[in-house]
Amino acid sequence: MNSSLATTMVLLGLVLVSGCVSYDFESIVRQNPTINNFLAQHPNATITAAHFSKSESQAIIQNISSDCGKSVVANEFYRVQVADAVSGTYITAWLDPNSKIVECVLTQTVTSDGSDNNELKECLSYDNSTRNWLTAYSLCNSNQDCIDFVKQLTSGQFQVKCVQTSFKKVENEGIGANCTTNDDCYAIFNMPYAINNASLSDILSKSFKQMIRCQNNSCEATEAISKIFAYISRLQDTCTDANVLIQHAIYDPVSRNLTVTINNYGKVALRLNLTISSINGTNSTYGTMDIEPLITRSWVIENVDSCVRSVEVRSTTCTAPCVACPTRSDFIRGNNVNGMGSLECYKLLINYTAPV
Repeated sequence: MNSSLATTMVLLGLVLVSGCVSYDFESIVRQNPTINNFLAQHPNATITAAHFSKSESQAIIQNISSDCGKSVVANEFYRVQVADAVSGTYITAWLDPNSKIVECVLTQTVTSDGSDNNELKECLSYDNSTRNWLTAYSLCNSNQDCIDFVKQLTSGQFQVKCVQTSFKKVENEGIGANCTTNDDCYAIFNMPYAINNASLSDILSKSFKQMIRCQNNSCEATEAISKIFAYISRLQDTCTDANVLIQHAIYDPVSRNLTVTINNYGKVALRLNLTISSINGTNSTYGTMDIEPLITRSWVIENVDSCVRSVEVRSTTCTAPCVACPTRSDFIRGNNVNGMGSLECYKLLINYTAPV
């Protein structure tokens, strides 16, 4: 799958910022007999963890006590999950990092076998830009599971929920993906997000592998993950037919209005952002414009400075039948804007490097 297209999917779903799990929880929980036996039976199982301070665990102490089947005193904890995607079985363990004691181990099954997915659930995260619920890259048994998982990835505000799902066959560029093992599917399908933090990337990678599998020699993924792959495939098919052009731009020094004439000479409808880059290096974005294929439209921006570095239009997120193609854009230098061609403006712009 095209990795550059997969990279654009970072725009969909979670915005990943800071935070990581640096404590060596894995070597400790592996010493627990129940977990060790589970890993022996499920060698491809993944291990993930979420950290809770004493005050954070106090807020959910009833959930912890419920998992453990006993009254637990609030303390610093790691909530460790060991999950096997094929069997749908996972273990939840609460680890005290100070005493290195595993308070309790709870084994749960979210699906009874490979064909019955009625109890399989996955986390969704609300994406404000698309106004849709998108994958949060984790299986779950409750909303709290999703909160715990996303806490590892972002310190910002988020809205998540745990919903019923099932495994669906997924395609690679429109063709069913054949496989023998889960690793075959991991190799065919890129993880649909981009992140430069190694710790967070590892957390996401392990969780992602729970949500895609090889079943009856075909690759399958959970419903939300399948939608992401379908979206990427649609981008490959449609964005090749998307093109946009700034035909010309005119500046009126009296009214200070800038009129930009834009031509969508592609075959798909687009939603565009217009951004003006000022001389001092700041960028201002002026709303959005929807433009149908083979249509020319004018965009009037009021109260614009008499000399700007550049004017750019770029495809942005939208809903069908409009198509989001973030690589489709065009720009015009400020000194090429009719009405901005003064000598003073030219001197300011002469060393300007065009945006990439």
